[in-house]
Amino acid sequence: MSDFGGSKVSIEEEIEKKDKKSFKGTPNWMAPETVKKMEYTRFSDIWAIGCTLIEMATGEPPWSEYNNPMTILYNIMNSKDPPQIPDYLSDDFQDFISCCLR
Repeated sequence: MSDFGGSKVSIEEEIEKKDKKSFKGTPNWMAPETVKKMEYTRFSDIWAIGCTLIEMATGEPPWSEYNNPMTILYNIMNSKDPPQIPDYLSDDFQDFISCCLR
């Protein structure tokens, strides 16, 4: 049997480490600064929200045209463009996602 006490200990340990340059995450949702092993901030999380919105709108994660996680990471790291935002979404929604992916 487990409870949330164990989770609390893990979260506290992570906070104490303050390792903001660690490389953790799922490639499709990783912000460029995370892939480049730079310090991540709340903007890295906002990037992930934009990626999640793309997935919710399309049923596919961003960068889904690539099958290999290393290819996804390579493209995130070297591309000057964020993942493609579907053009069939409303202008306001496209703009919101675009703001998330800055």
